[in-house]
Amino acid sequence: MPFMHEDIKNLKENNKQTNNQQIDNEKIKTNLIKEVNNKEDKKIDTITTAKTPYTETQPNIESEKKEEQITNESSIKPQEEFKKIEEPFEPIFSWQASEYSYHEKGFLWYFIIVVIAILSVAAAVYFKQWLLIAVIIMFVIVFIQYAKRKPKLREYAISEKGLKIDDEIYLFKQMRSFWFTSGHEGMILNLQPLKKISIFISAPLGDIKVEDIRAIIGKYLPEQKKLKA
Repeated sequence: MPFMHEDIKNLKENNKQTNNQQIDNEKIKTNLIKEVNNKEDKKIDTITTAKTPYTETQPNIESEKKEEQITNESSIKPQEEFKKIEEPFEPIFSWQASEYSYHEKGFLWYFIIVVIAILSVAAAVYFKQWLLIAVIIMFVIVFIQYAKRKPKLREYAISEKGLKIDDEIYLFKQMRSFWFTSGHEGMILNLQPLKKISIFISAPLGDIKVEDIRAIIGKYLPEQKKLKA
């Protein structure tokens, strides 16, 4: 009997030990699960924090691109706008003419210019305006060089769409109005662009009749009567 009693005690102790081991194993498992969950939460936080700068900076990048595009478009000059237009051009009239009127200057013309320059320099010396002397001399040199320059012979053509000068096309839909003026070598066609900043475009007509040009352009643009030839 005493042996039976000891066996029972041993069994109970063994059962307690196994139960304690099971409890410890469960605690270890729960701790491991908590650690894994904590690591995953940290990874998610790092991913979200890494993504937030991209979402914040992306609209700024797009806005900067739009601003650059607007500044590039606004910096285009009127002459560049005309050059970029590529449309079929079928001329009705075409001709050659000098870009402006030119008259050969004689000896008397140069003599008068030189006398005016000498008198101006003398007056500047009298009043001790040394900078003005340099300006007068530079102005006279440039003026004489420009007066000696002969105009280029340019190619002109007109169609139902616009006026062509050499390789540049000026469409009527980009113009506000037209008018004619008289020059030393004949009549001159003038076109006023829609933009107020742009200067008007001139084309000497040579042997082309004003009535023929007016019949073409008059269908698309109003003529300024006060400047009519």
